[in-house]
Amino acid sequence: SLFGSHLGRINNILLPDRGCRVLKSDCGEQPGTSIRLLPLEPPEAEAIRADYKDATEQIKRLATQTEPISESTARFMTAQLNRRTMQSCELALVAPVAELIKADLEKDYSVVCFFSYDASRLRMARLLNRYEGLHGKASKPQRAMWVREFQADRIHVLLNNIGAGGAA
Repeated sequence: SLFGSHLGRINNILLPDRGCRVLKSDCGEQPGTSIRLLPLEPPEAEAIRADYKDATEQIKRLATQTEPISESTARFMTAQLNRRTMQSCELALVAPVAELIKADLEKDYSVVCFFSYDASRLRMARLLNRYEGLHGKASKPQRAMWVREFQADRIHVLLNNIGAGGAA
């Protein structure tokens, strides 16, 4: 699947040089990491689906008109549409995820959140009033300090952009 191939690529980049795979059974009775799949349906979801459908149909019409667009132009337009849709989806999920993070912080959990788009990271930072994290606008010393502070349990949220020079 497309999702699986992306995860496989990420796995090949990170492991074994930059990480290791830890199974839950390896942790024994230690507090573990919780990775949850969150089935969220934000209010914007239906509008995003409708916009995507309309744009997809428009690209198909352009490809079949009397003077059709080239295949490479259609591929480019589809890629741009997919990027815009993914960014809209990520932005729509920020507010509901912020509420989940706030609830986790009230339970004294620490949270690391990864974003594909900086606009989403900045919106989350404003909602949580926390700006620490690994992202392109943070200097290397700043990133190192935030990782140290997080590992020392002095800060409890890191908001990361996955394009942060490989550091995220």
